[in-house]
Amino acid sequence: MTEEGLRRAEPKPQAAVMVSPRAAEAPGRLRGEAWLVLHTRDAYRLALGRAAAEGRPRILGLAAFAGLTAIIDAAARLDDPYADWWLWRIEQAHHAARATLQELQEALAQRLRMVAGIEIGATACTAPARLPLRASTPFAGAAALLLADYDRLMLGALGARHYGLIDRAAFGRLRDRAGHGLRRLFAAAAGYRDCGVTREDFRAGTARAEAARERLGEPPEAILSGRERAALAPEILAGRHLCRPSASGSLPQQALAPAEECSPAPEEASGR
Repeated sequence: MTEEGLRRAEPKPQAAVMVSPRAAEAPGRLRGEAWLVLHTRDAYRLALGRAAAEGRPRILGLAAFAGLTAIIDAAARLDDPYADWWLWRIEQAHHAARATLQELQEALAQRLRMVAGIEIGATACTAPARLPLRASTPFAGAAALLLADYDRLMLGALGARHYGLIDRAAFGRLRDRAGHGLRRLFAAAAGYRDCGVTREDFRAGTARAEAARERLGEPPEAILSGRERAALAPEILAGRHLCRPSASGSLPQQALAPAEECSPAPEEASGR
């Protein structure tokens, strides 16, 4: 083949495929489906919480906790130091509750290993409750996982009590101690007020920062400086001219009161 023929036979480079930005749409929101499967009534009650009644304070459950943390998480994104402070306290309560559950689970497992001659299978409910899990924040998701751990602990404790491995008093102490940690975790989300304040307000010494101090106290310096934040805290988006979520978003309408009013979150309760 001649040189001219070889040149004609050579493959020609293909033009790069260009996609017009207007012709391609960005990916939409990610969606998933999850269910919290609970086998014990103790765990189910903690998931729902308890309404206030005469002589009995309200107890926050997982559902109310998820709603509160959504509000606090949104404010933390806007550089609210009080929101970061609340998330840090929630994280500390989560660590404490998890440590208690692990300690109790190890003690129960050790007791079961002492049984000789009998193989005790796992206890399970014939019709467990399946609750749709909509974790609006990582804090809500982590709390749901912790509640599932509590449910497994209570299943084991019920089986141990059924076979006489622990008595009624020991079972009650285990249930109360484990449940107390979860209730404290859920109650840690209460009390937050969205004052619309940012760290810049504190640096500038604005009237809004002073009003927030009067209502919520002085935030720790490590929190105010941003050195100390919860591991699951969101990325701070300050400086991007963002506003509070609108009523069409995922936050309750009660959370959208004007910032000057330093409004409380819509779910307030006491915890045992």
